[in-house]
Amino acid sequence: NGMNKVSKTLVIMICSIAILSGVVFAAFKIYENFQGKAEMIPTFTGNIQEGNGNVETGAISSNKVWVGTFNLAWNELMEEVTKGPVEFKEGNSAIVDELNKQNFTKEMLNENSYYVESGIINETLRNTIERNLNDKFNIKSDVLDRINWNSRQDRYLIYAILNKTFTFKTPFPKDIGNFGDYEDEVLYFVLDTPTPEETFEQVTILFYNSENDFAVKIDTVEGDELLLYRTDAVASFDKTYNELIEKTNSYTGPEKLIRGKDELRVPFIKINTDVNYDELCNKTIKGTNGAYIEQAIQTVKFELDNYGGNIKSEAIVNIYLSASLEIPRYFYFNDNFVLFMKEKDKEKPYFALLVDDISILDVYVDTEA
Repeated sequence: NGMNKVSKTLVIMICSIAILSGVVFAAFKIYENFQGKAEMIPTFTGNIQEGNGNVETGAISSNKVWVGTFNLAWNELMEEVTKGPVEFKEGNSAIVDELNKQNFTKEMLNENSYYVESGIINETLRNTIERNLNDKFNIKSDVLDRINWNSRQDRYLIYAILNKTFTFKTPFPKDIGNFGDYEDEVLYFVLDTPTPEETFEQVTILFYNSENDFAVKIDTVEGDELLLYRTDAVASFDKTYNELIEKTNSYTGPEKLIRGKDELRVPFIKINTDVNYDELCNKTIKGTNGAYIEQAIQTVKFELDNYGGNIKSEAIVNIYLSASLEIPRYFYFNDNFVLFMKEKDKEKPYFALLVDDISILDVYVDTEA
């Protein structure tokens, strides 16, 4: 049955083609009806085969998923803390070297779909993140409760989130059926003879080489594209995606499914999983005189059904700062302060104000509440 699991691999990739929306990919081998677990990998280029990684001799032992949020957090680490590639005194693993290449950046996403924040860990930072998540996405975080928010000048947090909802212009009909050699039936959305024509129109054939080697594209209202590639040979998401592009470019057959002849079946998917990348933690960062990563957490929630789907993925990098590491300073006039006004080149001010309470401050009123 183990070999059957390997031979029944369905790769599903989600990408956006809008000019400013960039690309987000995810891939899974689906089984265990809606248990929601997939092994998260931190890089798009990383090997997802067990053993030596050879497609012929390696094995896929579980669902795999990648999403670009941890890359966004790592890029912020390089920009704000290390001022360049991250190097550990204990030596870099292959994952660190891949993350340092910055193969995925926020420029590859529409700014409406992500949010990045960083700063010294305290309640002010938490309130800022929570307020911005509510304002931008109308959602709450799944990871902020894992952090000790007591004011600590020696802890620095990098936070990133990707949040997307995508919908099909016309919902697909539903059906049930088997997946691979598993006995349990799963839910599918389908195209078959009775399906309305407008539902067919949102599906494009990318290529069809055999019953085990084909790919389709499903359009969404938001402009994101759902790319589904049936293949048994998956070494990395990067290589698999490049294969998909190459086969698409060489395909010369019809681009639309033919009613009464062609059929489509795509399983419903639900993922809710997280990981702490332990191999990145508790290693001294070069050039910081003792700084190290305490937490490197990534979460992902992904759902796909006959109406569309959504992605919510968060990442945090919690760093212990050494005393010698330059700590950002926050010039917040949010308690007692004095304001002076003076003319340029004059020695003394002509106006002075002590602000001690809010009776003279313009209190914010949320008129939309």
